[in-house]
Amino acid sequence: MELLKAFVAGAAGGLLPIVGGLLLWKLNAKQNLRMAVFEKRFQAHQEAFSQVVMITDNLIYKNREKLRNCSDELSNWYLNNNLYLDAGPSQAVAHVARDQTEWRPDDFKKGIVKELDEQEKIDHCIEALQEITLAVNLPAIQEPYILRHIKGKSLEKS
Repeated sequence: MELLKAFVAGAAGGLLPIVGGLLLWKLNAKQNLRMAVFEKRFQAHQEAFSQVVMITDNLIYKNREKLRNCSDELSNWYLNNNLYLDAGPSQAVAHVARDQTEWRPDDFKKGIVKELDEQEKIDHCIEALQEITLAVNLPAIQEPYILRHIKGKSLEKS
């Protein structure tokens, strides 16, 4: 009986670190996946922001050729990356892409799409930029901390 108790106690002591290690490994793997997805999502929001800024610039400066190229790039980019965007930015970027689509005249007559003037298209770009910025919501750099840090460094040098 003592031999059985010793075996059970030894097995339990031997299994506990193994089970704990497996759980820790699983949690670590899950955290690493979350970080990788977070980084990809952050990158997608940054790229969406850049794409919309390019379209906005070309709308403002009425550069039709570059606008057409940027619109094609945005459409292709959106097809490959929209799942990484939050819902608000995804819809807003899709709206900007749709605004730039060259529709057939019949589409306007049938009411499939509404013809927009340049200002409405620019307004949609601005709304998309706001949606993207709000979704990322980076914490602000606190000026007092920076000032304290700079003052502390300057005091160390003197």
